[in-house]
Amino acid sequence: MNQPNRTPLLRMTGIVKSYPGVRALKGVDFDLRAGEIHCLIGENGAGKSTLMRVMSGAETPDAGSVEIDGKTYASLSPVLSHALGITVIYQETDLVMPLSVAENIYLGHEKVGRGGVLDRAGMRAEVVRLMQRFNLRFPIDEPVRNLGPAQRQLVQIVKAVSRDSRVVVLDEPTASLTDNEIRHLFELLAVFKAEGIGIVYVSHRLQEIIEIGDRVTIMRDGTKIETHDVKDIDENHLIEAMVGRPLEQTQHAKRASGTGKIVLSTRGLSVAGQFENVDLELRQGEVLGLGGLVGAGRSELLECLFGMSEPAAGEIHVNGARVRFRSPRDAIRAGLGLVPEERRESGLVLGRSVADNIAFPILKQISWLSLLRRSKLRDIATELVKNLRVKTPSLDQVVRTLSGGNQQKIVLAKWLAARSRILLLDEPSRGVDINAKFEIHQLIRSLVDEGVSVIMASSDMLELLSLSDRILVMAEGRAVKVLTADEASQVEVMRYAVPRASQPASQPASQSAAQSAVEHDA
Repeated sequence: MNQPNRTPLLRMTGIVKSYPGVRALKGVDFDLRAGEIHCLIGENGAGKSTLMRVMSGAETPDAGSVEIDGKTYASLSPVLSHALGITVIYQETDLVMPLSVAENIYLGHEKVGRGGVLDRAGMRAEVVRLMQRFNLRFPIDEPVRNLGPAQRQLVQIVKAVSRDSRVVVLDEPTASLTDNEIRHLFELLAVFKAEGIGIVYVSHRLQEIIEIGDRVTIMRDGTKIETHDVKDIDENHLIEAMVGRPLEQTQHAKRASGTGKIVLSTRGLSVAGQFENVDLELRQGEVLGLGGLVGAGRSELLECLFGMSEPAAGEIHVNGARVRFRSPRDAIRAGLGLVPEERRESGLVLGRSVADNIAFPILKQISWLSLLRRSKLRDIATELVKNLRVKTPSLDQVVRTLSGGNQQKIVLAKWLAARSRILLLDEPSRGVDINAKFEIHQLIRSLVDEGVSVIMASSDMLELLSLSDRILVMAEGRAVKVLTADEASQVEVMRYAVPRASQPASQPASQSAAQSAVEHDA
């Protein structure tokens, strides 16, 4: 790893920022050197996003200063930040979907030729050069809407370089990427470092920080806790610094397996092009984990169970009765609730309040003569927000302004308000910090202890292993193996999750451990 220049390229000193009812930053110091990756970590709500927004000029600090190139500024504007070579790339892309890759890269700083006419040929030639420079191979004349998440992420990075950015801030850049795409991103960052670009890398994935970071700064509750050279620190210390308590207090013993009645089952369930011939059984008071790689069909299975797609074949039974869900409304009436992987797109109405989001599944129950009983809603929402420890200034707070962990709790809250007894969880802790993850895991355990049944798809192997009573492993749209808690390990899950020329036949998720062991030995 190249040793970065120790002279700060950018320095933030004593940054303070407050919002109504919340002091987001409490005198934070942060600096970035040329040619380094400085990682920034902390719980959702720790102040990382606010610090980035001050850096980008999107927010004006109440106090403090920003220094770059030896010149000190009380605050930056977005125009000044760009002029100084600072680019922030957020999780949610700011690309214009109908425009092509090349058009997006030069949007806002177009090249102009003689007579004020756009130099389209010049811009396209420069984009081709940039793509070759970073070994990127996807069509630059293709509309961005046709690209995958990884390619869109790379388009934003190339856009930053096209602006001659000297500081690039990446917010959770690998959240939607596969392992191969992550490797490509890391190779790209190594090129940036070699060219003297300073990189601020915000991530909850501690293994990535250990692998690629030069320094790491930990934030908690709007305060900088400490900064270390990555080579001098380990994951345990990072976790303890983020959550403010010893690591052993964040760990739990595994629950006993659910032994209740069968509350949901499928036989030969199939959706064309997504998954086929899936048999499973879910018992009262258990967590049935769905393991597998990206594209295995786990999310599609949960969506089908929730009535978002109609099966081409097979049956669904709830509490012993065959059901046919023509829409999510039918599934909700049957006692099911879905926490989708993309909570911001499918799980919440971001522009509405905390109380309104909790109300959506129970509007009929809290209305009288088509009029919403606001007092009844506030009673329900107040109790749920308290029990789930949602951090919000009030029930009227717009959900968009909450941290990812608190948004996820609101999605769960609305299904608890609806008294859902079967919860379908798709990546329940995706994009949340370690403390929110700990609280969500606690909540899932407490719900299951109360008799709620859960089917949980998770790509986080530790989450899958620690929460699941049994794990149904899927590969290429087929249910290939059921592992009990005693059988399950990372190695065993991956043994069946990796697609092979001939996978074992699908088996019901109710199959006993003894039967599974016999088939495995055979």
